[in-house]
Amino acid sequence: MKKILGQLRRWRFAWLMGAGLEDRLRLMWLSFQHVLVNRGLARYSPQVHAITFRYAGREVPVKLRENGTDIIIFEDVFHTGCYAIHSEEAPRCLVDAGGNIGLASLYFSLRYPGVKLATFEPVEHELCRQNIGQVMPMALGKETGELNILVDPENSGGHRLELYDSDPSLKRIRVKIERLDALIDAGDIMAPDWLKVDAEGAECDIVEGLGRYLNGLQVLIAEIQSKTNHAWMMERLRQSGFKEIEERILHPEAEKPHESYSIIVARR
Repeated sequence: MKKILGQLRRWRFAWLMGAGLEDRLRLMWLSFQHVLVNRGLARYSPQVHAITFRYAGREVPVKLRENGTDIIIFEDVFHTGCYAIHSEEAPRCLVDAGGNIGLASLYFSLRYPGVKLATFEPVEHELCRQNIGQVMPMALGKETGELNILVDPENSGGHRLELYDSDPSLKRIRVKIERLDALIDAGDIMAPDWLKVDAEGAECDIVEGLGRYLNGLQVLIAEIQSKTNHAWMMERLRQSGFKEIEERILHPEAEKPHESYSIIVARR
């Protein structure tokens, strides 16, 4: 019964968000497709759906794939509100480290129309560019150079640096990696006052790569997926003077923040 009610809520969300009938039906299909796939009753296709949805009094175009992941992220961002921040001041410059197909950046651009966005995405950068306009096709970390990224065909949100996983079965692509402080010093981006990190294990290295500019950061939003990274991030935030640290558990079966798909929201 709980799963049925959850699906009904997702359908209601899809119906309310779609700008037109076709948009509503496409969102409803995507929200239910993974259930059928898991039961062997359907298969994902390479199709990319162009959908228009309503948000903040606007009709917004977005492209979502049939992969069971894009629609979940879309629901988390625009329905669950996983990136909703209660702040008296809007961000001037926001770095999105790990943009995927651009849904978080799209949300922030709609929520804070004047924000200067710098979105980094080394793998899904073409679709990300279609959704938000501009993207920097590189990875971020604590070093500068090149590294391999493992591409997970079963989870488009799970691509990760080979540094953190040596699975021999996954395809590898070579990507450029930069430190945030080096990009700021070079004038390539502004020093951010907000930072969102979702980088499949690289979140601590990205924060470390911010260097002295961490002191000017007012809000940090980081997805954490390991106990070790969770402990490091919490300690670093406290040392850096963040006073309010909130933990949001998004995975329905997780009980502790570091177990699966949780977000840390820190404010000064």
